[in-house]
Amino acid sequence: MNVLVAVLTSHDINRLERALKSIEEQHAGSYDFNYEILILVNTTDPGYYSKVCSRFRKSGYNIIQTKSNGFPGKGRNSVIDFFVTLENTTHLILLDGDDFFYPTA
Repeated sequence: MNVLVAVLTSHDINRLERALKSIEEQHAGSYDFNYEILILVNTTDPGYYSKVCSRFRKSGYNIIQTKSNGFPGKGRNSVIDFFVTLENTTHLILLDGDDFFYPTA
């Protein structure tokens, strides 16, 4: 199983970091799956994408920016549009940037 874990963020870089750490701390146990983390920046703040890139690019995350209309929904649709282009990815988990996984998720 190949999983894309997409974190949708628009303004709070500290909560984004907490969400990313909660993903990295997950353990697959005996399940056989691989996952890739995507940071999707969907914001009306012109400097936020640069902040995210400078803070997380070195960590090897795939970071993309999409246009925002300032209302909920457009960012989630962007994640789904990106997911359907991936040939070898079988599952999608979407987190908002202010969400996080509990250690046993």
